[in-house]
Amino acid sequence: MNFNKNNKLTLIRTSVFKGCVSLKNITIPEKVKQINQKAFQNCKSLSSAKIGKKVIIIKYNAFKDCKNLRKISFPKNIVSIEKYAFRNSGLTSITLPSKLTTIAPGTFYNCTKLKNVSMGNAITKIGNSAFRNCKSLSKVKMSKKLREIGNLAFRGSSLKNITVGKTVKEIGDYSFARCNSLTKVTITGSPYFGTGVFAKCKKLQKVSLSKNINELSDLMFSGCRELKSVSSLKNVSSIGRRAFEKTGLKWQIV
Repeated sequence: MNFNKNNKLTLIRTSVFKGCVSLKNITIPEKVKQINQKAFQNCKSLSSAKIGKKVIIIKYNAFKDCKNLRKISFPKNIVSIEKYAFRNSGLTSITLPSKLTTIAPGTFYNCTKLKNVSMGNAITKIGNSAFRNCKSLSKVKMSKKLREIGNLAFRGSSLKNITVGKTVKEIGDYSFARCNSLTKVTITGSPYFGTGVFAKCKKLQKVSLSKNINELSDLMFSGCRELKSVSSLKNVSSIGRRAFEKTGLKWQIV
């Protein structure tokens, strides 16, 4: 669907195309600044969306349940993508806008075909369940200014290696739990760990911790049956309950 070049549209209103099951593509007009909630929700045939250069806000559930949406281009001026905006969509790869500072809760929840994510360096927070159950997600380029990873943020993804940078101050509950392809974790800073951060990562074998970490949370590595090595435990003063329950550790100097 293409709009006339001379149109004066500045806003895509709430639910305006919701449930248009035959809509296959959309080009948002250049003057539009905001896409409202549920604008394209449940457009099951929508496969591509080109967002106009002046769009700065995409409201919640805007493209939710667009299961065939494979490709979307984000203009650089977007400053807000609200919760569940692309939940249950069919996106395969995304490059987030350079001015975006927060990935809202559930933004890409259950995008099971999503494989690659590239974040701009303005992003400081990944919200709860932002990439939860993205079963194909194997590669993420994290923001260099990231400070917080929310609860369940990457739970059930297919990440293979994770490096958490020094800027990160908090990793939420079960944020990387059940990442069944994860084999190696490197923590370079000293963040606060929520409960069960890496619980039931069945293939996790090696964990490298910063020497500045002094506390491990409850259930942190519980159920990581292949876990053989955890480095730099000598400065840890507190290990939470069941932190290494049902792991593969055989011998460890604490």
